[in-house]
Amino acid sequence: MRYIETHGRRRMNIFSTPASWMTRKQFPAVAAFVALVLTLPSLWVGWQIDDHFHRHVLLGAPHIPALRTTPTNLFALIDGDPERNTRLMDVGVLPWWTYEKLRLAFWRPLSALTHWCDYQLWPNSPALMHVQNLLWFAVAIAMAGVLYRRLIGATWVAGLAALLYAIDDAHGLPACWIANRNALIAAAFGLLALLAHDRWRRAGWQPGAVLGPLALLLALLSGESALGAGAYLLAYACFLDPTPPRRRLKALVPYAVVAIGWWLTYHALGYGATGSGPYNDPAQDPLRFAALVLERAPVLLLGQLGFPPAGIDSILSSTARHALWLWALVFLALLSVTLAPLLRRNKLARFFAAGMMLSVLPLCSVFPDDRLLFFVGFGAMGLLALFLGNLRERAPWLPARRSWSAVARTAAVILVVIHVVLAPIFLALHSRTPVIVGAGLLRLADSVPNDPDLAHQQLIIVNTPDAFTGSFLPILRALNNQPLPTHTRFLAPAAQPLELKRLDERTLAIRPALGFLPHPGTPNENAPHPNIDFTYVHQRLDRLSRGDDHPMTLGQQIELTGVTIEITALTNDGRPAEATFRFAVPLEDPSLRWLRCEQGVYVPFTPPAVGDTVHLEQATKWQIE
Repeated sequence: MRYIETHGRRRMNIFSTPASWMTRKQFPAVAAFVALVLTLPSLWVGWQIDDHFHRHVLLGAPHIPALRTTPTNLFALIDGDPERNTRLMDVGVLPWWTYEKLRLAFWRPLSALTHWCDYQLWPNSPALMHVQNLLWFAVAIAMAGVLYRRLIGATWVAGLAALLYAIDDAHGLPACWIANRNALIAAAFGLLALLAHDRWRRAGWQPGAVLGPLALLLALLSGESALGAGAYLLAYACFLDPTPPRRRLKALVPYAVVAIGWWLTYHALGYGATGSGPYNDPAQDPLRFAALVLERAPVLLLGQLGFPPAGIDSILSSTARHALWLWALVFLALLSVTLAPLLRRNKLARFFAAGMMLSVLPLCSVFPDDRLLFFVGFGAMGLLALFLGNLRERAPWLPARRSWSAVARTAAVILVVIHVVLAPIFLALHSRTPVIVGAGLLRLADSVPNDPDLAHQQLIIVNTPDAFTGSFLPILRALNNQPLPTHTRFLAPAAQPLELKRLDERTLAIRPALGFLPHPGTPNENAPHPNIDFTYVHQRLDRLSRGDDHPMTLGQQIELTGVTIEITALTNDGRPAEATFRFAVPLEDPSLRWLRCEQGVYVPFTPPAVGDTVHLEQATKWQIE
C-alpha cells in the first residue's frame, strides 16, 4: 500500500539524510527509546496526588475504614453508596456539600492489577513503580510505530509519524504519574487491537480475528479511554478495509460484541459517574453530552494539533474560555482547508482524520485535558506526517495555486515548530508536573499540628483551596502514621473572600463572595476579572462532588457527627449563598481544633465572638489580567 506520491525523477534524495534510518524496521523501538529518555526524570517524581489514595488501599492501612475496598476496585472509591459517602464526609475525604449518591467509580481491573503487583513486589519504591509506567509507555509508542509502518509503508513518513507520536507532550502526565498508568495500558492494548485487525483484514492473518477483539477487551478493562480504539476500527472499515462493505461490517461484529458486553457489564456492576459537575455519563443525559461535545471537542482537537494545550481551559475565565473555543474553531477551519486536497486524494489521511475526530467524542464526558489524548494523537500524528511528507516530496496532486502553496508551507512551518521543536521540550517538562501539584498538597498537610491531642479533637478547617485538595489531608496523615482527628471538616473554599458571622455560642454562618460551588471561570465581582487564574481550577475541583443536576435547596440540612449544616440562602442561579454550621459544643470547646488557610499553609484560627463578623481574604491567588 502506497500513500506518498512522487514525481519519479523529481523525487528528492531524502534517504541520504537522517530520514534514511527512519525507514528501518527497528525505528519504532528507536522512537520508544526517545520517549523514554525524555520522560526519564519521572523516576524521581515519587508518589503524587491520587497515588496516595492507592497507597492507602493497597497497603491495607486501617486508619480510614471508609476507604477500604478490594484491589480490583482501586478506581471506585466513591461508589454511590449514600452511607459510605456520609462516612467519607465525616473524615474529610469528601466535602459537606457532596451529593448523597455521588458516584465516581471506574472499572479498570487490569490497571488495578498492575498497581497491586507494584505493592506486592516493591511497596516502598515509587521509582520502580514509575519504571513500570515507562515500560507501558514504551510499549504503546512502539506499537504505534509498528502500526504506522504497516499503514503508511516502510518510508521515512511512517518513521516521522512514529517520532511525532513519541515526543507528543500530551503524553507527559500519563507517562509520569503512577495513578494515570491506565491510559498507557489502554493505549498499548488498543493499538495492538488495531494492528491485529489490520493484519487480519489486509494480510489474511487469521489469528488477528481473535487477537484483535481480545486486545480490545483488555484495553477496555484497563481504562475507558480505550473506546478510542473503537473509533479507529470503524474508520478502518470505512476507508482501509479492502473487502466489500458487507464483509467489512461483519468483521466489526466481534468488536461490537466486546464493546457492548463491556458497557452493559460496566453499568450492571454499578460503575460510572453520577452527580459530579465535570463528569457526564452519555447514557444518563445524551442531550447534555451532545452539548458538551460541541463545547469541548474543538478545544481538545486544538490542544492536540495546535496551541495552546487543552488543559489551559481549566484556568481560564468564562469569557477567555469562549475566546479559546472561537480560536479553536478558526484554527481547525484553516487547517481543514489546508488539508482538504490531501483528504480528497488520500484514503489513509481520511482514516487518520476520521479516527482522530471519532476518538475525541468519549473524551468530552470530562473537562478537557491533554492527558486524555493518546488515541486522538495517533490519528493526528499520522495525518500530520502524511501532510508534511507529501509537501516535502512534492506529490503530483498538490494544488498548483501559489496562494494554497504559501498557506500550506506556512502551516507546515508552524506545525513543525509546535510538534518537532516545542513538543519534546514540554514532554520533558511535563515529567515533573505531578511534583508541582503534589508539593502543595504535602505543604498543606505538613502544616497541621502533630500533637497527640489532635487524635481526640475534631479538626475544623475554615477554608481550604478546594475540596479535592482537602481530601488528601487525612490520607497523608494516615500514611505517615500521624495523629488523625476524630473528624475533619472543611467549611468553605479559600479561593474567594469569606464572611463569617457568629450567630450564637455554637453556630457559625459563612457566606463566600461568589457563593458555594461557583461555575468554573466565575470571577470575583469585587475584584478585577482575570483572564487566567488558578482560582478557576479550584472552582472546578469543588464541583467534583456535586453538579448542577443535583442542586441543594433552601433549608436543606446535612447531618454529620457533631455538626449540623443548613443552607440558609441561595444565589440567583440556585446555588448555596450561605451555610450555617451548628456544632454540638461551643465553638471554643477544646474538642474543636480550628485552622484556616493562609499562603498555602494552615494556621490557627480563633472563631469570632457571638454577634461579631470577620472577613477572610482569598487565600489562593495567581492570575493574569
